[in-house]
Amino acid sequence: MTVGPVPGDAIETAEAAQDPPRRHFLVELLRKPLSTQVLRFCAVGILCTTAYALMYLSLHPLMGAQAANFVSMLIAAILNTAANRAFTFALRGSHRLLVHHVQGILVFGFGAALSALSLMALHQISEHPSSRLELVVLMTVNLIATAVRFLTFRHVFVRARRRQIAQEEVSVSP
Repeated sequence: MTVGPVPGDAIETAEAAQDPPRRHFLVELLRKPLSTQVLRFCAVGILCTTAYALMYLSLHPLMGAQAANFVSMLIAAILNTAANRAFTFALRGSHRLLVHHVQGILVFGFGAALSALSLMALHQISEHPSSRLELVVLMTVNLIATAVRFLTFRHVFVRARRRQIAQEEVSVSP
């Protein structure tokens, strides 16, 4: 990371009325490069993964591996979508909030299917694996699901942020 003026500072000094939404979006992207989004996404992911692991270990004795995994992943996915929407991609307000959560749940479905298949495969290999081994397998598989989640969220939320900036431009212009 660098310290000092960010490329795009000069662009932002232009009058807002003459500054098209694409220019604002470009400035926004220059101020928050991909590396910043990845770092923020990782911070959210670490917190949500920790919550997932604690929920899984707590629920496993009560409902078994598959149900504990599903419930823990669902709750963590909802938390993850909300946190990434606000913290990583700077989306505020309730506009398209439900749509974004539905999209987050669809990505969750991919991760849930992938982790259920990995648990099934583990149980085919080992008849009685420990819950810690199950957790290691699940967390490894969840890394793949996390990469898919980031790419999906980046696509969806960057488009939404672009629309949000355009709407702010329209409401500010005379």
